Amino acid sequence: MLGKKGQRMPEVFIFHGVFGNPQENWFPWLKDELQKRDYPVTVPHFLSIKNDAFSHWLAAMNPYEDILKRHCIFVAHSLGVPFALRLLENQKAKAAFLVSGFTGALNSELSEYTDSIAFHEFQ
Repeated sequence: MLGKKGQRMPEVFIFHGVFGNPQENWFPWLKDELQKRDYPVTVPHFLSIKNDAFSHWLAAMNPYEDILKRHCIFVAHSLGVPFALRLLENQKAKAAFLVSGFTGALNSELSEYTDSIAFHEFQ
């Protein structure tokens, strides 16, 4: 999408956390505010950990593969934070805003989200 000055606006991806969805918290508000400023915004819906695995969260991003090759902006909340960090291991981004991530040990169901992130080593 082109902004008011004719430049291409980076796609913004907003990632919710575990047991979350695109319609909760501040996600709809942020999406609306960004779209008012001509940013294209995508808020993928990921299934909960009980019903899904990290590989399925990655697979949910497949339709956006071409968009992700451009320098996007990531906004991530809760478990979306390590998910965004995992994506950033293999691609560039214009910016990443990591909101209310977590610290401390994770149970085994969640550890696959953080095991390969350098950030995890500092917990």
